[in-house]
Amino acid sequence: MQRSVEPVVRHAYYLVTKCSHPAARFCMAAGRPVNKKVLNLEFSIMQPICSRHFLWQFSVMVLAVFGVTVAWAGGHKVVFPPVEIPVDADVQAGVTATLLETAKRWNSQDYGTLLELWDSQDAFPTYLAEEQAQWFVGKDRLRGYLDPPRPNPVVEAIREEFSGIQVKQIAPDLAIAIWYMHFEMKTIASNPIGEDVRVSAVLRNTDDGWKYIHWAESPKTAMVYIEGLFEKDVEPGWDEFYEEAQKNRKEVARRKREALRAQ
Repeated sequence: MQRSVEPVVRHAYYLVTKCSHPAARFCMAAGRPVNKKVLNLEFSIMQPICSRHFLWQFSVMVLAVFGVTVAWAGGHKVVFPPVEIPVDADVQAGVTATLLETAKRWNSQDYGTLLELWDSQDAFPTYLAEEQAQWFVGKDRLRGYLDPPRPNPVVEAIREEFSGIQVKQIAPDLAIAIWYMHFEMKTIASNPIGEDVRVSAVLRNTDDGWKYIHWAESPKTAMVYIEGLFEKDVEPGWDEFYEEAQKNRKEVARRKREALRAQ
């Protein structure tokens, strides 16, 4: 059993360790082979810890992970400084005020009052909540979501905080806003949970201030979000440990190479 699985794991380990490296990806894209002697050496180091159960688990895991290799290869974790968008100060202030009022009303637990922040003259507001399967289009659907006849008995509390607000004016009476939303919620018989979501909205300037006509929440993909959670679990002192571990690993590899040459 173990011998039949090893080639799968060897190939999977190769894909994860080599294809995730920029130089290796470049070689593969150019049709150049990656040195498999190194792969064999590193697999020989890894092999003693591989039980049959681990081999199967690792194979299944890699097949799932490989589905997002393209996203990983694209440097998806790189965060660049925000680009400053020139905008009229009054427009920036007005749109920001509406956004901050939105968070305040979510935190008040009186979600129905959020409808007051939408343009009442727009017959077809559009709203995409991250947990919903489809867009809400029209006033009735929006009201049914934000102000249902009976409050959801499962949700005990919601808290939201907005940050990184940026505004782009696209017409004399229209503006796009983008920002980050930290969302926290507690439901019955459960611990509170939190999440970071990207949000965008289109607002219209009315006689009563800037009002929403469009709202869309854009959460990260499950794999990227879970990866971030794992990264948060790394204990302090990892960088120092990593440097020492790399030195030790190179020494182990050197001894392995010498053993191979002696054969």
